[in-house]
Amino acid sequence: MLGEHDKSYHLAAVQSLSLHGLTAPAVARFVSSRNLASRALPLDDFTICDIPPSYPQEPTPQAVNERVGYFVSDAEWERIKTNNEGAGQFDYVVIGSGFCAMAFIREIIDRQTNAKILCLERGGNVLPEHLQNLGSAFTSLGGDNAETFHWSLSRETHNEGYRCRGLFPFFGGRSTIWSACCPQPSDGTDGKPDELRDFPKSMRDIQNDKKFWERARNLIRVISAADIKNGIYGELQKELDTRLSKVNGDSSIIPGAYKSEPTQMSVRPRPSTTRKFHIYSIPSDLLALKLANPDQIKIRLDCPVEGLVHRVSDSGSKVVERICVKGDHIGLPLINPKTKVIVATSPIPVATLLLNSFPHMERTVGKRLLGHFLTVLVARIPKSRFLEGIASFQFGANYVAGEDPETRLKYHIQVSTVHSPHPEKDADDVLRESPDYTTAPNFEHLESSEDYILFSFASHAEMTERGSKSWIKINHGSQHMDRTSNITLQYLLTENDDKFWNNMDKATYRTLEVIVGENNTDSIEYWHQPRSSPTQPGTWLKARPKPEYIRVPVIFHEASTAYASENPGKDGGSVNEDYNPVWYEHEQAITVNNVHVTGAALFPTIGSWNPTLTMCAYTQALARNLEPEIQIEVHEDGSELSFYLPRPSEFTSYRRRDLLELAGHRVTFEILPPSGHMGRNKEHDEAILVLWGAVNIGGSFKLRPFCVPAATKASVRLPKDTNSAIKAGPHGAVYLRYRSIAKQDDRNKWREVGEISFKPLLRLPNGREWLPSWNLYMHKTPTGCPSDDHQPALWNLSGIAFNWFKERTRIGHFQFWTCKKDVNCGIHNHEAEAFMEVHMGLSPGTGNGLSRRVKDSVEVDRCRANDVDGDDSNFDRMLHLDVYEEQGGFWRRNKDGSPKKRSNGSVDYPYHGWKGGSDRDGLDIWSSVEYNPDMIYS
Repeated sequence: MLGEHDKSYHLAAVQSLSLHGLTAPAVARFVSSRNLASRALPLDDFTICDIPPSYPQEPTPQAVNERVGYFVSDAEWERIKTNNEGAGQFDYVVIGSGFCAMAFIREIIDRQTNAKILCLERGGNVLPEHLQNLGSAFTSLGGDNAETFHWSLSRETHNEGYRCRGLFPFFGGRSTIWSACCPQPSDGTDGKPDELRDFPKSMRDIQNDKKFWERARNLIRVISAADIKNGIYGELQKELDTRLSKVNGDSSIIPGAYKSEPTQMSVRPRPSTTRKFHIYSIPSDLLALKLANPDQIKIRLDCPVEGLVHRVSDSGSKVVERICVKGDHIGLPLINPKTKVIVATSPIPVATLLLNSFPHMERTVGKRLLGHFLTVLVARIPKSRFLEGIASFQFGANYVAGEDPETRLKYHIQVSTVHSPHPEKDADDVLRESPDYTTAPNFEHLESSEDYILFSFASHAEMTERGSKSWIKINHGSQHMDRTSNITLQYLLTENDDKFWNNMDKATYRTLEVIVGENNTDSIEYWHQPRSSPTQPGTWLKARPKPEYIRVPVIFHEASTAYASENPGKDGGSVNEDYNPVWYEHEQAITVNNVHVTGAALFPTIGSWNPTLTMCAYTQALARNLEPEIQIEVHEDGSELSFYLPRPSEFTSYRRRDLLELAGHRVTFEILPPSGHMGRNKEHDEAILVLWGAVNIGGSFKLRPFCVPAATKASVRLPKDTNSAIKAGPHGAVYLRYRSIAKQDDRNKWREVGEISFKPLLRLPNGREWLPSWNLYMHKTPTGCPSDDHQPALWNLSGIAFNWFKERTRIGHFQFWTCKKDVNCGIHNHEAEAFMEVHMGLSPGTGNGLSRRVKDSVEVDRCRANDVDGDDSNFDRMLHLDVYEEQGGFWRRNKDGSPKKRSNGSVDYPYHGWKGGSDRDGLDIWSSVEYNPDMIYS
């Protein structure tokens, strides 16, 4: 046993080692090597000055984030600005990191075009998740404490006592503090009122895409409250939906209400978690996307953009050539003339940027400023008068949409209901499970309501654009030179708005009466607490609260600052159908072709719906328009797939499909148009198998089908002495690219097929992942022969057949194989098969496995071909394939190089087969492509 004094030495040593970057196993080995379990040593014996730290010891958030690879460092930012080593070459620069930024970047990456994207965020990294997922201690970050107000208020707005919700200028934007409600607005074609009033035809037509809304719902994981099934949204949810269902089709029940549905919420959990309720936020998803695509996505924090410098292009339109960054005299030059700038900020910063960049846009930008005004009502009723048998903690959420009969403006009422039998125990869960923490019942509401059902109503009404006096103006002549905040903002409600607010409050009270039932209205109690004195204790009373107690003097969901229109620049709109800024000079329309605006700034009107889902859907559509995908037809046959491809000449840019990660390799299928090219990183260990056409790297390293001479081997690993792009030949190229993502020592550990690492990457048209399967493979018994007793332990992974779309002809079939130590995988000659087979090594797990060819002089009994296996002298080619070594095909050739064929049409092969080695106990793993012998591969 060690004494306390001895233990302190040991503890100091272990701590010292750990701080120097040694892992726990390394520390354990050190302790063991010094026999520390049995003796005490002076502390000097633990001196490890000769062990360098694994990283510079800079425990700052910035250093950690840069080390992990999340964000662009100061040094990398300088390289980007000066285009050092091509660092400044981007296809897209996205301003902002919120919902629209995520929607755009995700969609571009899903296009698999290898486009390079730079994301510029004005602030730092504050919250890693939505604050409701983190717990009640973080809710203080959701209010005025973290919001900033990058504008001045007009005197009229200040005197009225209203203000606009502030910005949350940090990585992920408002996604870490937002309400998760995501209703889908109606365009009027479903028999319900049109909730997209004055939206231009181009924006309406986009919705004809059947997946328009589905893509957006999948992006931010929207689910109906009725489908959450977590034991909390259950009995109470069902009761609430049932009681409000009578609203559908009868607008007389609640004045103007035409729709009731379970609340659509962005809370569907990730596939990798068992949690049933998880509010979506951007940071973790965007960082995961960046880490999975480090060569394509760069994110720079603390980079406030204050202006866009433009020039006249050859076509006469405007093109932005430099992005001005606050505090940076260089800014970001757009080296690539085709770079597009995506403005993905909220509507007020959109207006600020456009006004500071394009002075002529003062005629339209900021002339319209809309939003929602809000009523929040909290009430309760004894559970005996509503749902007597309820005993457990329960939540419910429903969305009621309506149109004010008097003003024809839209409203919606978000109803949340909760039963909390143990307030102290349930308080955190009420926060976590609520659609909106800002309007959810708080502990003060819960603590005396054990025997009640609580209701919270968040009623949103749209501001009218008719007769509006709300606007944004740039502060000309101001000595304040901060161009990110040199604007004045005015929000004023019109007479119609005031009238509408009164009517919406009536509809809110009526909704509560419909829920509890006409016979129970006398049991309703309302929460009374002055908004002007939030620290003053509230109380429950039978009387309705004063309007000033329930009306929130803040404008939410600001919109329409640079809205899209049919004739922008003349009809009040600011952007065209591609969301490019447009203005008129001397009666001539001027368009900024490489700038695209996104988000609620585009909406001509705001309706009453929460805008996030709609913002994401339109941003995804923009990305698809900028990077159109040439359709690849996919057919399924069990776990086998068939791709039908357009010719490379039909493509205008590089295209890619991620297929899978297998055996420590990431495999992608790629197409380059004629003479097309795409960048690469020489630090990556990669190889290429060309299916059709030809590629070269640096002009000297060239690959094409059958580039390795017959019955020989050669490496097809891409050269590491150059960063040159992969360039296609004059006809284009179709190829498979393999990237090593594991060390060979790790691959050598696999002993069984089920141990081989695997991750699906390809998503099928029906939304499912492609899940190929390993199957024990048996070579076909030759016709007329008895079944062979030889049972090779040869496994085959289902693969993909590549075909031309128009001709419906086969290009080749791609698959994987594996076998164990000392296994003869079967001697065969493909006597009934018509293909040309090429192998490439992926993992020589047995150490010395071989692809073997039987000598022509050896007589082989076709019914007992495996009898030649035991004698190596029967083989004239025995090729060990190391990682990324390709084997030249064994088939026989004619003098012109074409494959010889037998009379039955099969390709003439000598006998051959793979044999697992004997040096190690791992698995040999290799890839193969079976080419069409009748295809011209150039």
